[in-house]
Amino acid sequence: MMRFNAKLMVALMAASMAFGFTGCKGELPSDPLAVGAPDTVTNGLEISLVSFELAKPDFIDMNGKAARPAKEHAEVAVLRVKIKNTSAGELSYSPRHFENNPKDRVQLCTKPNLDDGSRVNVKAIAFNTTNPYHTARQYIETNVKIPAKGEIIDEYLFEPPKTAGEPLVALLPGSMFGVQGTLRFMVPNITKAADVKPATLGTAMNIDGMEVKVTEVMKKYAELEPNTKPATPLKYAYAYTKEPVMAVTVSITNKSKEERSYNPSHNAKIAGINMAFANSPQKRIMLENSVHAKGQVTGKIAIKPGMTITDVYLFEAPSSTGELSFDVSGHIFSVSGMYRFSLRYDDIQLQEPNLKPYETEDAAEGEEGADAEDAEGAADDAAEEAGDKAEEKADAKADAE
Repeated sequence: MMRFNAKLMVALMAASMAFGFTGCKGELPSDPLAVGAPDTVTNGLEISLVSFELAKPDFIDMNGKAARPAKEHAEVAVLRVKIKNTSAGELSYSPRHFENNPKDRVQLCTKPNLDDGSRVNVKAIAFNTTNPYHTARQYIETNVKIPAKGEIIDEYLFEPPKTAGEPLVALLPGSMFGVQGTLRFMVPNITKAADVKPATLGTAMNIDGMEVKVTEVMKKYAELEPNTKPATPLKYAYAYTKEPVMAVTVSITNKSKEERSYNPSHNAKIAGINMAFANSPQKRIMLENSVHAKGQVTGKIAIKPGMTITDVYLFEAPSSTGELSFDVSGHIFSVSGMYRFSLRYDDIQLQEPNLKPYETEDAAEGEEGADAEDAEGAADDAAEEAGDKAEEKADAKADAE
C-alpha cells in the first residue's frame, strides 16, 4: 500500500480545523428543495444533488500524481453536484474547493432546531493552494466552461457526518453559478460506496480506458541493455544487476479511443510508483542512465488505441516469501486515479548469471593480459625471494668465520 503523504495529511487536517463548526453560515436553509429536485437559475444552469456517499476516493496533486490520504481521512463523505446547461450558449461555473470563507463554500448542516434555531455543521474537507490535493473527479479550475446542453458533475468533500441520521441541507453560494443568494437542497440519504479491491496477478484494472495488469513477479538477476542506438555491447561482467532484484512485469493496453502517453521514468525517482512488502516500502531500483533492464520501456512513448505494450519495474528483493502491495499513479498512463495490486512474492535461491555470452574479444584479451602480468609478477617475486635467501646465507657464513 502506498505510504501516506505527509503534506496531504497536513493539508486535510488544516482544512478541517480551519473552519468554524458551530453552525452553517450565510442564509438560513428555509424551504430547501426536495431530494433530487433541480434548481434552474436565471441564466439557464440547472443544479441538482446527485448523491451523497461514504467513499475512499483517490487524491491527486496539481501535476496529476496520485496519493493516499492520511489514515483518518481514508473514508470521506462525497456530495456530488450536477450542473447542467439548459441554454443555447456556453455558460460558466465557479467551483469552490479552496475557499476559507464559509460564505463562499458549499456547506452541509442539519435543519434548524425548532426550539432554539441552532444547527449542526458537517465538517468540510477543502484543500488550500499550497497543498492543492483533490479527487480525480473534482473540477479545480477557477472557471469551468459548460457548453450548450452539456453537463458536469463535481464533488465536494466532508468528514463522515455525526448527525445521528438527521436530514441534512446543502447550501450552495449563488455566486458559483453567476447569480445572487444561496441555493438550498435537501441532501440524499448517505450511502456507502463499494470498496474497490486491489487487482491480483493476471487481473486487469481499467481507469478511463487504460487497462493495466501485472503478469509476473519474479526474483532474478536482471539482464541489462545499453540505451545507445545502435546498441554498443556491454563490457564483460556488467550485463546483469550485481544483486538479485524483484522484477514486476506489467501489460498495458489502451482501450480508449484516444492516443495516450506513457512515461515510467525507470532511471529517475518519481512519485507514484510504490511497492510494499509486509507494510514496509521496497526501494525501487534506479539504474544508471546508460542502461536499462531487458524488457523495460525507455523514455516517454505513445500508446495508440488498441495497442498493448509490456514493461518491467525493478525493486529491491524482499528477504522472504510474502504478500506485496503495488500502487501505481494513473498519471504515468495519462489518466487520473490509482492502480492498486495485491501480489505474492516467492523468495527463491538463484544461481549467479552466466556471463560467457557477454565475453567479448577485448574482455578475453584483458583477462589473458591480466593473467600474464600476474605470472610475470610472481616470477619477479620468486627471484627476489631467492636473492634474499642467498644474501642471508652469505651473511651467516661470514659471521661464522
